[in-house]
Amino acid sequence: MLACWAMMLSTQSMADAKNIVSSDDSKEGVRMICAVAGIMAQETMWDVLNGMDKAMSQQQLTTKYWVAAKSEGAHRFIKNAIEINTGFAYWLVQNKADLITTLPKSEYDKFALDFGKVQFQQCLDDANRRKSQ
Repeated sequence: MLACWAMMLSTQSMADAKNIVSSDDSKEGVRMICAVAGIMAQETMWDVLNGMDKAMSQQQLTTKYWVAAKSEGAHRFIKNAIEINTGFAYWLVQNKADLITTLPKSEYDKFALDFGKVQFQQCLDDANRRKSQ
């Protein structure tokens, strides 16, 4: 998981993401970037749990988030975030096959929300580590 966020929050990706929300390194700007990534993670996990094909999930996320990207750099960030989030969510469910069989459908929304929160927090932690280096 750390490798996923490390790749996403590379210097170039952070620069790309800033084109979406702001032009500075402010704490609020980073929170906004991480919030976008966390929401994508939540939506992706919901798609996975409900049996959506990975390519379809990627297409839906692209359609939804592409309009927010106003520059080439922002488009790269969105593309990378979608690839990383879908890759990780689908990998997690495939490697924890009992997740689908043991998690009641009534818990899918909460699990997806929690997954997004964890990814959001991981993003913030990675950004803070990177800033202190």
